[in-house]
Order: sequence, then C-alpha cells, then structure tokens
Amino acid sequence: MKSKKSLLEKCTLTYDIAKLVDVDTLTGIRKQLGISKQRLDYHLNLLEEEGIVEHPHRGDYRLTQSSKKIIGRLIENENREKIRLEAMRYKFPITKGLDNLISEVNWSKVNQFNTTKEYHTEFEDHTARLIVPKKKQPSLELYCKKSYGYDIDELMFDAKLKVSLVMEHVSKKYGVEYEAGIQTMKPEFAIPSPLSEAVLSKMGASQVRTPEAMFNKSKGRGADIEPHDLQYAHRVIAMPDILDIILDEAKQHQRSLEVIQEQLGITTQYQMPEPRQVERDFRAYG
Repeated sequence: MKSKKSLLEKCTLTYDIAKLVDVDTLTGIRKQLGISKQRLDYHLNLLEEEGIVEHPHRGDYRLTQSSKKIIGRLIENENREKIRLEAMRYKFPITKGLDNLISEVNWSKVNQFNTTKEYHTEFEDHTARLIVPKKKQPSLELYCKKSYGYDIDELMFDAKLKVSLVMEHVSKKYGVEYEAGIQTMKPEFAIPSPLSEAVLSKMGASQVRTPEAMFNKSKGRGADIEPHDLQYAHRVIAMPDILDIILDEAKQHQRSLEVIQEQLGITTQYQMPEPRQVERDFRAYG
C-alpha cells in the first residue's frame, strides 16, 4: 500500500490517469490529459505492475479495490486546497411533455401546496424539483453538484454545463421541451484561506459570521471563507497577490530610503527591518 501511495504522490501524470481510469475511456483520458497512446500505455503498465489497476480484458482497465481507497483519500486531501462550489441551481421552464414527466418518473416525494405542486427526485446524481403551479408555467429545477477547482468562473461554467446536459437527457428520455435555464440562486463558495484560519483561531471558534462572509472550519476541510457575493469572492482569491504587491512596494520604499540616506550621509540607529518572508501555499487561489 505504501508503494502504491508513493507512486501516485510522486508522479502527477500517473495519479491523473489513475483518477480517470474508472470514469472515462482510454480515448477520453488521452484527450483530457493531452497525451499520446504510447505515453498512456506506459503509465497504465506502471499502474498495473504496482497493483493499482487491473486489466481483465483488452482495452479495459479499472482500479483495484484497495487502490480505490487510496485514490479516494488522495483526492480528498487534494480538494482541501481547492475552492469548493457549495450550491447553485438552475430552473428550466417546461413548454411541452409535462404529463410524460409526471407519469413516467419515479418521484421520491410529492408536496402539495395551496397553488403549487412539487415533485422531487434525482437525475444522474443531480437533485431535481419539478414545480407545477396552477396558473403559471411549470419548470424543472436542477441543483448543481458540489465541485472543486481553482477558478470560481470555471466552476460555475462547468456546473451549468453539467445541469444543461442532464436536462438534455431528461428531454430525450421523456419527450420534454424546455426553455433556456435560469439561475435561481447566488452561487455559494468555500475558499481555503489563511485569513479564515487566523480569525477562527483568534476567536476560538469553528464558525464566525460577518456581513460580508462566513469563516468556517469543517472536519477534513480546514478553514474556509464563504463569501456572500461573487465580487467579494474574487477579492478573497486575489488577496495573496495583493499582499505580495504590497510587500514588493514596501521593499522598494525601503531601498529608496536607504539610497537617500546614503547620499545625504545620514546614519540612523534604527533601520527598517527587512520584511519577513512568510511561507504560504496559495495554490487554491489560482
């Protein structure tokens, strides 16, 4: 087990291939990673030799049971450093095929309100809610799945693309016609942040709410900032770069001051200390 984990941690490409073996075809893996067939074959053979993947049939590779646990833990550790899309949903107005949808889908729950009836289920692991008002247009609302990445705009785009594909499949399977999706809630993000760690440590709490954001520390995740709007989220992500700019400007001002003092022949007992370099890992901020 130790050698398997060591191989996956040391070779990024081998790890990336291992993550995709159970979820994509060999052609799909090559396209996603931009590698040749020869290079993919080399890494698959390496993974097979280490007992990470098994190869029961030609062209068929899959993770071994023990490797699934290792990959799962590595992905979990990797995701701690990434931005997480917590919640977002889209509503697709239904123009045709409502009766098919109601009668053919196995709804897990149905709620009847005064003027609206709601049907609940899942489509391809996406939570779904069919909303049928008495006098207004019905709609199918799809909830985006939690996802991880380094760019909030990419996360939003990918989440929207996935629910749009789910809606296409629903349309084809049940003969439904629909209009373009409408975003029905502000997206919620959890952004890993040393600032959140500092605030929670200072307050001695696992959660602190402010008008702009919530500072939160969850099990297995670490400290996050959960902003209430996208502009604030972008500022949080840009914060490390802004701090580096301020640090560079402080150094430049200090050097300029030293040059002026030298030209004027001024010596002082106190010299501005060199700004201390802080080791930080801001990969999650892009």
